[in-house]
Parts: sequence; structure tokens; C-alpha cells
Amino acid sequence: AITALECRIGGAYISEINQDAQTGKLSVKSTKSVDFSDVNGTYINCAGMTTPWNSHLGSEEYEPNMRTVDETDAKTTSIAKYNGFTATAANSKYVGYHMGWIPEIKVTSDVGATSVVKHFSMGRAAHELAYVMPDKKTVYLSDDGTNGGLYMFIADVAEDLSAGKLYAAKW
Repeated sequence: AITALECRIGGAYISEINQDAQTGKLSVKSTKSVDFSDVNGTYINCAGMTTPWNSHLGSEEYEPNMRTVDETDAKTTSIAKYNGFTATAANSKYVGYHMGWIPEIKVTSDVGATSVVKHFSMGRAAHELAYVMPDKKTVYLSDDGTNGGLYMFIADVAEDLSAGKLYAAKW
């Protein structure tokens, strides 16, 4: 099970779950943090889903407005410090652009090792939930921000969300 933390700095846990064969009762066998260091951290993780290929597709909400970020911006300086940067406007902007994406978490071993990628091709927004359709290429994306949008992403290759076309609904 993947559990997202909807807070700053953000994060997620992976837990191994046992189920009692008689009662169906679930219990946690082990839990550990997902390592987001390869993608410069994560930020206000929100709703996610298990993809048809058995990875976790999450979301990062409320990305900072990069036109106004400086070294006093608490949203980005906290994650910049977490990633080993000093609090400067340049560092805050650099780290800030790594927020507001769709992270995909893959379990890579039977002991709960994970790998994480952020899908820049799916756009930067206050993502609430990315939902993969049965064709394994079409993904609907919602935006939890003010005056947000509804988007559709169609991957070039099934089960690979690294490239494709992103569409925005207009009404």
C-alpha cells in the first residue's frame, strides 16, 4: 500500500499489508518512507491510483507561483533546505519548478524498494488525481487549484507516461 502525505514538504509511505485469511482483517507488517531524493523531493502529495501496470500514480498539489517566489517564500525554502540548498531566490526557484507534477512510484523489490519519476509531460498544475484508463495510454487529470482545469494526456506508448500529448478542456 502507498500512503501519500498531503502536507509540506510532502512524502509517501510504502507499507506491506497482511490479511487474515479467516476474518479478512488487515494489519501492517512493515512501513517505510518512499525516497524522493532522485526527483528533488515532493510536495503536498494528494490523491493517487494504482495503474493498470501496478505502479502508484500520485499527484502534487498547489505548486508555487514561480513569478513571486524568492528566498522568503516558505513554500519553496523549506523544501530547498530539505534538499541541501541554502535559502536564496535562485535555489527557491530551482526547487519550486520541481513541484506540481505527477509522480509515479514503482515498487522494485519484494522488500519494498521503490523508484520514483515525475512525469513532466503531463503538465505542472495543482494536480488532484491522475486517472489511467484501461487503454494504458489515456490519463485524465484534474486540477485542485483556483481557476484550474481538466486535462487529458495520451501517452505515445502504453504503460509509459514519459511522452505524449496533453490536452486542456475548453468551455
